[in-house]
Amino acid sequence: MNTAGKSVTVLLGMAGLALVATVALSAGSASAKATADKQGVFGIVFGGSGQGEAIAANKIKGIRSAVYYGGNLDIVKLSRQHNDANVLSLGARFLTKEQALEAVKLWLATPFEGGRHARRVQKIDSTP
Repeated sequence: MNTAGKSVTVLLGMAGLALVATVALSAGSASAKATADKQGVFGIVFGGSGQGEAIAANKIKGIRSAVYYGGNLDIVKLSRQHNDANVLSLGARFLTKEQALEAVKLWLATPFEGGRHARRVQKIDSTP
């Protein structure tokens, strides 16, 4: 996938579907482990609400997972701009296919702003 002039790798994880015979925590963790500490690699996980997957992903050092289950898309944009989120957890029960695709496209196209936000991200990443 090419977004914002650079090539990115997107890793998908799905919980609760026949495609993945595992629990939500494993799906979130698998995508997150593959994403951690890699520039240009993003994880996208799907769950009922997306909450459990995000919690599991955020247990892995280097992961900053954001949840989106509908509503204002500024949440998706800000997760990248201000928090350098590298995993997007989508609540499949609350999103149509079109809404999910719109959120993913926006999320992937939105760069991290750095600056004052970089200090916060460094603090988050350095917390044991």
